[in-house]
Amino acid sequence: MAYRLALRARRLLGRQRCGAFGDSPIQVGAPIGQVYVINLDRQPDRWRRMVDELDNVLDSSGMPLSHRTTRVSAVDASEHHGYPRQGLVESTYTLGDQLFVDPHPLALADRLNLDEPIDMSPQEIAVACSHIDVWRKIES
Repeated sequence: MAYRLALRARRLLGRQRCGAFGDSPIQVGAPIGQVYVINLDRQPDRWRRMVDELDNVLDSSGMPLSHRTTRVSAVDASEHHGYPRQGLVESTYTLGDQLFVDPHPLALADRLNLDEPIDMSPQEIAVACSHIDVWRKIES
């Protein structure tokens, strides 16, 4: 409840401007021109809340970020069990790989088998495929 109240109170302060977003030729230090948001088709309320948030932030020209945002339909693990991933996502990684990406202070390397294989869940694979879809959009 306090969080919701803080969000509503923030709207009283007016829109915030963020100079990191805007239009400029591609160069080092250039502003971000496009925002991509991955969203499940079965979660339209989340998309609406995201647009509401993006409307509260203005780019360097004073335009709401929602105007430079593209929604990308997420790969839904509950619907796309057969999503083609052969060669697209390596669905097994090791505990050592995980701890390299997300170190844990209580994980003692001498007491763990860092070569222990971990299989990604269907949800993790769907998230990875969704991000790859966005990278392909950016590339094209």
